[in-house]
Amino acid sequence: MHFCASRRLQQSKLPIIVTVEIDSEHSLKSFASTGHAGQGIVCAAATVLLRTAARLLAGIPEFGVRGSAPEAGKLQCSIDPEASLSDENRIWLRGITDFLVRGLSDISREYPEEVNVTVKET
Repeated sequence: MHFCASRRLQQSKLPIIVTVEIDSEHSLKSFASTGHAGQGIVCAAATVLLRTAARLLAGIPEFGVRGSAPEAGKLQCSIDPEASLSDENRIWLRGITDFLVRGLSDISREYPEEVNVTVKET
């Protein structure tokens, strides 16, 4: 599976908007990002967090990950809602969730005009 949210855009700098969906146990269900904060450190930081999380998740077949990067500045990733996770993978998933949410939230706090993060518990 190929995930790349940082392909160069020919358009102006847009804020990165990330929506993270978690369940009642604070485990990741999905995330989606749109926008592009330019070629600077902020865009690179957000892209690395998102792409690394997607690739790590895709590496565990039990998660049944679906994802795409249909065009520059867009990345989507979701875990199969029917996936039956082992206790070990459920703990691992919470770790990835914490890593992703903390990292993106920190970037958003430091660069609020460039990155907007929403976490939804569903």
